[in-house]
Amino acid sequence: YVMLAAMTELFAADFCRQAEERIGNWTVNLKADAARQRHRHREAEDDVVRKLIGLLPEFDGLSTVRDAVSTAERLASDGGGLATGGEFRRLRDYVLIEVARSNGQRSGAVLHMTVDEFDRSSAVHGHHVVHVACHKTSSTYGSARLVLSDETRRHAATLVTVRSGVVPRSCPYLFATASGGSLPASHLTTAMTVAFRRDGLVVSDRRGNACTITATRLRKAHIACARSAGRRPGDMYDLSRHMLHRLATQQVSYDVADRNAQSVLVHTRMMQDTYRRRAPVASPAPPVPALREQPPAAAAPATAPVPIKLEQCDTDGAAAPAAAAAAAVAPIRHEQELVDAASAAATAAVAAVIGRG
Repeated sequence: YVMLAAMTELFAADFCRQAEERIGNWTVNLKADAARQRHRHREAEDDVVRKLIGLLPEFDGLSTVRDAVSTAERLASDGGGLATGGEFRRLRDYVLIEVARSNGQRSGAVLHMTVDEFDRSSAVHGHHVVHVACHKTSSTYGSARLVLSDETRRHAATLVTVRSGVVPRSCPYLFATASGGSLPASHLTTAMTVAFRRDGLVVSDRRGNACTITATRLRKAHIACARSAGRRPGDMYDLSRHMLHRLATQQVSYDVADRNAQSVLVHTRMMQDTYRRRAPVASPAPPVPALREQPPAAAAPATAPVPIKLEQCDTDGAAAPAAAAAAAVAPIRHEQELVDAASAAATAAVAAVIGRG
């Protein structure tokens, strides 16, 4: 029984250790896979935004925009008379898209604009600024500022006049449904996507699948265009304050730079700097004068100098090093000869003393 209990305990401990290792490996693999999927999704999202940037200049010529503008002018000329449900939705969606695309705000800041906030708009330098209190980052940045042109404000005023006969008076929102409810964020996405697809302008991803035009992609497009235009850091900071997010968020989450073009540029610079650069020109070494004559070596204080004959050096100076070495070794050799002589004299003296004894 004791052996069985011990074996069971060992088996349980080994099983727990293996299970812990496997769970740890699964966690690491899951995190790595999630990171790879995020990078792939971001690259695909950047491609979609770059394609959207190419389509945005076509907005004013869309048939949906032309129909909505003609409807707004006709209703304004009628003094804001009764409008059908289709005319109301056409005008509402046009003003909604125009405000969203020209400000780069989140969808909530546009959809939560009330009629009272619109009526309290202030005129600044030929534009009209509407302060929207209810939005995502209101506790950090305060009210969102939506800037409307004179034409957009005129069409929005027509919408306010028309909506009174369609939307219940109890609904405070400017962009509302016929039943008096607030529009969801998906409605802005659908309205913008349908407006472009009606004229055959489709934003597709790498696989050719059609993509929607969201407020987030519009914000990324605004920031990418500002970067490509060479805006200064102060201008980018002002843009982040207007869009109600931090500058770090703009640099990380809304950076839509063309990384393929950046890689090609870096590769070109590497090839030029490493393989195609000009070799540095070495400075010429100073000429070494040929030794024509060797001066006598300095005399040692306790030894006689050893003279060096001039004929030991050729006219080209090839024997100069040998002569200099001989001059340096001569004093040492002479001193060694004196030591040997003294040693021999001492030996002879010792032998004489021993012979006497």
